[in-house]
Amino acid sequence: MLRKAIGFMVLLVWLAQGTVAAQGVSEANVALGKSYTVVMRYDNEGSRKDERNYPDSGGELTDGKLAPTSFWNPAWVGFAQGFERRITVDLEEVHTVSRIWANFLKQSDAGIHLPRFVLFEASADGTHWERLGRVNYPGEAAVASGQTFPYELADLNIAARYVRLTVPVAVWVFMDEVEIYGTRGVAANARLAQGEADPEPRAPGYMKAGTPEVGGAHHIILLPAGGRAGQPGDQLWRVEDYLPYVAYLDANGTPLDWMFDTVLISPPKYAESGREYASRASVWSVGNMLDWQIFHDTLFRPNMQLDALNKAVARAKEALGDSDYKLKVILATVYPTPAGRYFGDVDGDGVSENLDYTRGEEALADARKVADWFFHMLLSSWEQAAFEHLELIGVYWQMEDVGMATSAFEEAMIRYTSDLAHAHGLKLFWIPYIRAGLYYDWERLGIDGVMMQPNHMFSTLTNLLQTNAELTYAAGMGVEMEADAFKGPEKDRKWIEYLNAGVEYGYMEGTLIGWYQHFKDFARASRMEGRNRQLYYDYVYQFIQGTYTVQPVE
Repeated sequence: MLRKAIGFMVLLVWLAQGTVAAQGVSEANVALGKSYTVVMRYDNEGSRKDERNYPDSGGELTDGKLAPTSFWNPAWVGFAQGFERRITVDLEEVHTVSRIWANFLKQSDAGIHLPRFVLFEASADGTHWERLGRVNYPGEAAVASGQTFPYELADLNIAARYVRLTVPVAVWVFMDEVEIYGTRGVAANARLAQGEADPEPRAPGYMKAGTPEVGGAHHIILLPAGGRAGQPGDQLWRVEDYLPYVAYLDANGTPLDWMFDTVLISPPKYAESGREYASRASVWSVGNMLDWQIFHDTLFRPNMQLDALNKAVARAKEALGDSDYKLKVILATVYPTPAGRYFGDVDGDGVSENLDYTRGEEALADARKVADWFFHMLLSSWEQAAFEHLELIGVYWQMEDVGMATSAFEEAMIRYTSDLAHAHGLKLFWIPYIRAGLYYDWERLGIDGVMMQPNHMFSTLTNLLQTNAELTYAAGMGVEMEADAFKGPEKDRKWIEYLNAGVEYGYMEGTLIGWYQHFKDFARASRMEGRNRQLYYDYVYQFIQGTYTVQPVE
């Protein structure tokens, strides 16, 4: 206690001296020539390898030199895709900060994008951080490719020794300078930065399956309520369709064991109207109130969809003699598209909800109305149905990234949806594609269960399975398996690589796993003989059981 008291008295004397020193001193860039650190959230070798071509020797960001717009110039510091960077400038003494300015390059054809936001913070001791403000992405049309753009926070009057910038990275972010303007010492009317210490970083490791945090789910199969993605229609699900997913069947269709423990039911890509359920495209091509009402009604159609799933579980329970079993269910919730200018009147006030994100807080208010409308309609119908053999554990955020131009809108709506789910004892699930916008920030967004898509099945890029494993392990996420069955030897080979990767990178057992397939493909494989059944049904069951062994890749 004595040492703490002495330390505090020394700080007060030092600040008092700084206050005196600040009188009559003009504003200057107090960061010029100062040292700084750059920390990558969830450090990974892939990003480091790319950045070696655009290195930071430790002084470029505070040397006072702006780079030309040619991105090859060594004055630019390049941050490669993966995670956010935290840039902390040490001013060496406590100074009064009035303005912070950071400069970035946009070069779209080279994958160099402006950050979706820059978060500015200050600290007097390097431990407790006060949030000063956040400057958001200006929008695609605001800055021409090949030009620079400054993210600036002004009208500050905060005394601090350390200033920190948090910069999310999409593909590439190029930065050439940080300037911090203010007066030396502590001005008489300045306030010392206060705040909270950073939380302890989460230890690396895949997202654990079966925990209360993910509603007890282990293996989640995605089953859209409709036809094959991209094809409108009424190809709905019946008991016989669901049975091969609920239970592992022999060649005669007899249940031998349980299969997937969790079913995620989402809309197909297109509604019957031809509009897309999860899209930020033009106002005329995005799903509206009528489309989402039809999806809801489809879910609760007698003898189909959820009712058929409930009956399939009942049939499997009888065959397997497991009377206490319940299948876990996740249902897609509405995506209040930021392009939905004419979504529909969900609250009956005679005015259509306008979700156009350029309206700011008014759009967010309407989007919350849309989320409330669909969520409560969904839960009310579920409670009325009283499915005996199903357990609703969560809802699904359908968009696979957090959009750049609409990031502030979508971040707020994801958190709002999370609050709705949690208020009813449910979890929020998300399946972003590899390195999607803010994928690593799932905790702050309020996501409970998250599985990242490697996209290896649909890409010519190499090492995606390894990269996905490294990133999900670092960020505490689960993994999605992606099948593209019955398309020939190349697709079969890639599927074996997916299965093998689960063993090789250690996520086959104990990790939350999502499973993607085209419409009813695994069920189709269950009725086949030979190699197709083995690849797309038997191996899947073995993987779920944790007994799959690495197979040769032909």
